[in-house]
Amino acid sequence: MGRQVCSVADCERWCFGHGFCERHYSRWRKHGDPLGGGPDRGALHVYLEELITQDGDECIEWPGAKCSKGYGRVTLNGKRLLVHRFICERTNGAPSSKNLHAAHSCGNSSCVNWKHIRWATAKENAADKYIHGTRHFGEDNSFAKLTNDDVLSIRANPDKVAQGRLARQHGVSQSMISKIVLGKVWRHI
Repeated sequence: MGRQVCSVADCERWCFGHGFCERHYSRWRKHGDPLGGGPDRGALHVYLEELITQDGDECIEWPGAKCSKGYGRVTLNGKRLLVHRFICERTNGAPSSKNLHAAHSCGNSSCVNWKHIRWATAKENAADKYIHGTRHFGEDNSFAKLTNDDVLSIRANPDKVAQGRLARQHGVSQSMISKIVLGKVWRHI
């Protein structure tokens, strides 16, 4: 009996286990379905090229892997790239400075519509985040250890408690207390 081909339709790879090639076997083990998981890498590369020619104005969600901030990721020629930066470079040319960001005008970090992505400075990118409500600060920040009331109390400091002690009381660093007192952070209060 000769080698068998994977049992998944249109897959011509050799069987590895349970009637599947190594890729489909791995997906079957991980997801319970040989077609489970994300799209095929080759399909993502083709999809990237098609994205650059699409003409719609609506957001296009990246279907592949994403980083913790929601930006699409892909590996091309062994190098891991953020998809929105790749698309920005392909449609707008290389950035004139290495300090430029590939900014989303729509506020959707997983959007890969080339019409929504442009080169912008950090300041322009931050201003965009305020406009579309994706910039979180103060109590709205899910990582904030302090509340607005905590900050007001630290600034008032009627008992003249040392900054190191205030830091320990609130679970933050002494430098954070100093920045609060000097008005460098939590400026919105």
